[in-house]
Amino acid sequence: MPGNSFYAMSTNQYSQRIIYMADKDLEEYICECHAKNQHKTGEPVWRIRKITYDTNERIIAITWADRSKDFSFICDEAEIYNYD
Repeated sequence: MPGNSFYAMSTNQYSQRIIYMADKDLEEYICECHAKNQHKTGEPVWRIRKITYDTNERIIAITWADRSKDFSFICDEAEIYNYD
């Protein structure tokens, strides 16, 4: 995702990438995968959550991509999924 930044972190079980949208400062995405897949950001091995903030920077929603906790999404394309 050009123009966006991310923070990568690993735990014993999962690796995470937190993506901050450069043009949308009221939302960010948390991509999570099994640690062995942490460098496969362009492959469908991730589950993704979107965090939405109000204008006072308070969290108002945390939603899963396509309402699914499955590891079947592409981290590099986090913003294209449905988060209703």
